[in-house]
Order: sequence, then structure tokens, then C-alpha cells
Amino acid sequence: MKRALTKREKLIIYTTLGIFLVSLTFSGLLQGYAKLSALNQDIANKTALLRRHFQLVKKGGDIRSLYESYRSILESEGSAQELDTHLFNEMKDFAATFNLTIERVKPLPVELKKEYAQVSLEVEIVGDFRSIFQLINELENSPSFIKVLSLRLSQQSAGSQLLRCRLTLSRLFFS
Repeated sequence: MKRALTKREKLIIYTTLGIFLVSLTFSGLLQGYAKLSALNQDIANKTALLRRHFQLVKKGGDIRSLYESYRSILESEGSAQELDTHLFNEMKDFAATFNLTIERVKPLPVELKKEYAQVSLEVEIVGDFRSIFQLINELENSPSFIKVLSLRLSQQSAGSQLLRCRLTLSRLFFS
């Protein structure tokens, strides 16, 4: 025998179905939101990566032009003295940037190899600690392949805030 559902039973069934449909919809919306959030995060990561790559490519053009200028220096056979002068001028520019005084420069022998030339200089500079630290940081981050082989710090004179720094620098020029 079929019995008709009462009004109360119909209300419970429709309410249950309504709650079930709302929960399915809400669950679907949450999953969609999670997917969109993950997609937005992925887009942000890719954008940051592309910006970094763009900066590297931009620097790469500068490095390529720098490389070409050094290559022409090496090929011009003015060789050791030109390379020494080039490294000295670069060091002089760095020192001027950080208000340091170059006291003494001593060129060391140039090592000429088949693929590259290694130029070394011993430079004595005077300045405050912060400026010397900035110079060393700039040398390390320079795209010019400058390497600090040795570093000695001493106080310039008793009671003085200035430091005397003796650096031995080396630079590779690729042919």
C-alpha cells in the first residue's frame, strides 16, 4: 500500500535535498577557488621567474659587450701592459665610487694562456671600514671576473679611523 507523504515528511525530504545540493555547490566552489588560488600563485611565481630571467638577459647584453671589448684588447697584441692598465683603470673607478684613496699599485706578472690571460695587481687603498667593505662587495658582485686573492687590513695611524687595505686582485681576460 502506498501511502502519501505527509507535509512534514515532504518538508524534511526537500530540506535534506536542498542542504545536500547547497553543500555540493559549496564544495565545488571551494575546490574551484583552491584551483584558482593555485593558478594565481603559479602565475605569480612564473612572473617573478620571468622578471629574473629578463634581468639576467639584460645583464647578459652588458656582459657580452664587455666581453667583446676585452676580446679586442687581447687580440690587439698590446697584451700585458694594456691588460694591466685596463684592470688598474677599473680599480681606480671602483675606488673613486667609494671615496677611497689609492696609495700604491704594483702590477704582477701577467699569465698568458691559450684561452685566457690572468692579470694581477697589488693595490693599497686607504679609507674607512664601510667604504672598503662596499668596495670588496662590489668587486665580488662585478660581472668582470675580478677575484680578491689576498686582503690585509691595518690601521693607517694610531688613533685614526682610516684603514689601510692591501688587496691582491686577479682578473681573467678570455680570448
